Amino acid sequence: MEERKKKLDINELNTILERYLPAELLPQVKDSVQALFHKCESAELWKFRDRMTGMYNTQGILQVLEDWKAQCLQTREHMGILCIDVDRLENINQIYGHLEGDVAIQTFGQILEDSVTEHEMCGHLGSSEFVVIMRTADLAEPAAESFLQTLADRIDNYNRVSGKEYSLQIVYSMYAVELSAETAMPDVLDQALTRKRRLREGTRNLTGSGSQKESYSADEHRRVNELIDKNLFRYAFQPIVSAKTGEIYAYEALMRAGEDVPLSPLAVLKYADHDNRLYDVERATFFNVLEQIKGFGDIGDRKFFINSISNSQLPEAEYEKLKAAYGDLFPNVVVEITEQTELEDELLDVIQNRSRRDGFGLAIDDYGTGYSNTSSLLRYLPNCVKLDRLLITDIQENPKKQHFVKNIVTFAHDNGFLALAEGVETAAEMKAVIHMGVDLIQGFYTAKPEFTLLEELPEHIKNEIINDNMSMHENVQRKIYIVNNETELPLVQLALELYTGIVVSQPELTLVGGLDYPAAMSIKIKDGCQCRLVLKNVSMESIEDMPCIDIGNNAHLTLVLEGDNVLDKTGIRVPDGSSCRLEGAGNLSIAAKGIQCYGIGNDFISGVGAITCAQSGKLEISTEGNHCINIGGGIYRQGEGIQILSGSVLLKAASENAIGIGCSKGSAPIKVQNCYVGIDFRVATGCALGNWEDDLNMYIADLKLEIAGSGGYLSGIGSVEKAAGEICVERADISVQMNGQQVRLVGNDGGGLKIAVSRSRLALKGEGNNVLGIGCFDKSALLETRDSVLEIRVQAAENEAVGVIEENDTFEGGKRFVRVNE
Repeated sequence: MEERKKKLDINELNTILERYLPAELLPQVKDSVQALFHKCESAELWKFRDRMTGMYNTQGILQVLEDWKAQCLQTREHMGILCIDVDRLENINQIYGHLEGDVAIQTFGQILEDSVTEHEMCGHLGSSEFVVIMRTADLAEPAAESFLQTLADRIDNYNRVSGKEYSLQIVYSMYAVELSAETAMPDVLDQALTRKRRLREGTRNLTGSGSQKESYSADEHRRVNELIDKNLFRYAFQPIVSAKTGEIYAYEALMRAGEDVPLSPLAVLKYADHDNRLYDVERATFFNVLEQIKGFGDIGDRKFFINSISNSQLPEAEYEKLKAAYGDLFPNVVVEITEQTELEDELLDVIQNRSRRDGFGLAIDDYGTGYSNTSSLLRYLPNCVKLDRLLITDIQENPKKQHFVKNIVTFAHDNGFLALAEGVETAAEMKAVIHMGVDLIQGFYTAKPEFTLLEELPEHIKNEIINDNMSMHENVQRKIYIVNNETELPLVQLALELYTGIVVSQPELTLVGGLDYPAAMSIKIKDGCQCRLVLKNVSMESIEDMPCIDIGNNAHLTLVLEGDNVLDKTGIRVPDGSSCRLEGAGNLSIAAKGIQCYGIGNDFISGVGAITCAQSGKLEISTEGNHCINIGGGIYRQGEGIQILSGSVLLKAASENAIGIGCSKGSAPIKVQNCYVGIDFRVATGCALGNWEDDLNMYIADLKLEIAGSGGYLSGIGSVEKAAGEICVERADISVQMNGQQVRLVGNDGGGLKIAVSRSRLALKGEGNNVLGIGCFDKSALLETRDSVLEIRVQAAENEAVGVIEENDTFEGGKRFVRVNE
């Protein structure tokens, strides 16, 4: 009997055949038997293997569990089961098709197999479910932590280089197996999977090491019950604003513990759930918030979003009490239902019927984190869908998020409900979601939660929202290329592939362009990055009013010029705390146009970092608009200021208000030496070289400087407003010729400015109604000239050729030629 159970080996069978069959029949029979054996082996294999991935299926995993159970009982090892889901597989299937969904499953399966060691075994149980079995001498949890970190790194690497418009993400839970001889492994696997499914709402996207752990605090538990028993809840109200106008559309009521009970909302919900008191929280929320809204008085058409614990809704009797007390407020109420867990049909019918009958709205909260698909939106029939903050964070740099959000916004609009972006925390995120067409915005960037109602957004935020809408261009679809260790990129090729932006976060990169093929592109240097970027014959044209080169916060860019390079429409943004240094023998031409435009630096009202021009080639910058800055920015706070140290710099400005080199606010140090600078200034009000206001700190040496200008109120070298400080000129050849209503060739109206000139030549010529040659118009200046030639010609009804009193005028060697109205 035992012999009959033994499986025959193919070689044994061939030996038997050779013994009994004629030689001429053997080859054909052996081939047939070989094929039969392969079929049998294949059928045996697929009993334990998944056909899509080739990994162990459920039967295979159970077999491994049984084998490892026996071994672990002998070796006293521990076992753990890590249950993993490919997150949002439904979205991939819906947006990109089921074939792409299969690719995602197969890809993740391969990543998982590449991550396991001899102490782990993995399998695919179907759809998006995978498991990893672990055996370890120590506790299973630390082993799971280590494995998850390895897996996270591999997933991150794949997402960076895949080129897919979606990214692989997972959710997971850990189950430690308590082993004994009586342990039934099928039950263990079922318990592990059930735990994962129940805790799916509590699991998180894998973005780093660590596994989900629950903590318990007896003190917190006690305080939560006290909070509920005594109804110590408070509520902060965060504005929800129109993405078109910046007007406040609604407020979300956010639960806060009482002043003497410092507890997070998550802790409250955790312990309330533990004690089956979620209903108590739900009831308190609706009665408390509506009572508070009633106390606000006239709220007009503004809405109030109230979070509901979906499976703990008020029974009919309590709901009727709520309606009797606050029914007149229901048209102003929007009830938020979380989308992370599927609501039972019966409960969904109740809340939808109440909504239709009594006039309050419905919103789906946290969309994009749970069982997200468009069919669920149609099932809920909401008035509003709130896109989860995980989708919004850094969305301006993530084309996968952009693609998903754009699809949801389009679907929402096609089906008559609003799309709300929540968790907007930066200007870049706000601009991105506005350009994707969202209707509403909520986040710390627009307004933080307060215990009183904010009536209006700050004016600058409203203006920013309006400007972001004004800057939109039709049919511009953002497609971002994220540089990943490449040393050189062909800019024209990226443009042909319809990329509109490049994100750089590495130390070095070369961009090779073609002057005959300008690329509509924006380069983003990531926050905190130190980068040496080489431009080689690059021609770029900005899109959506974004800078051609946008340096991130606390980032430092060295821009090396090779050949001829052109930036059109906008230039290089250097925010406060960051820096830009130009080097190389090549040339750079920047043409900036717009209401607020700049060449290198930032606009009139924004902070600017350090700027150093140390290239040996030619730098040409032209600006045209209402408020223009060629080199410099708005608010200067700290750093090395502005330095022009070599090469040839040609600046042109045609504007209502303009600065050639300098800042509008703050005493920015300005150093100009060892170069040629030519400034052509055609403006109503402005300063060619210097700051608009605040003290001057200027050093000009070893150069040739030519300034020509015309307009209204003009300053050549100095400031527009009264200011103190110092202008120091050494070994320079300077020519300033200007005509206008009020002209200040070197100096300003007053403030006690000190001007020191040594071994230099200054040729100053001004014409207008009110003209100053050098000094201060109120004669408060200090002037020192040593071994220098001053040629001053002034033609004006009101004039001061030398704006300084005699005792503050130091003349040591050289010559002065002063002509007034000749």
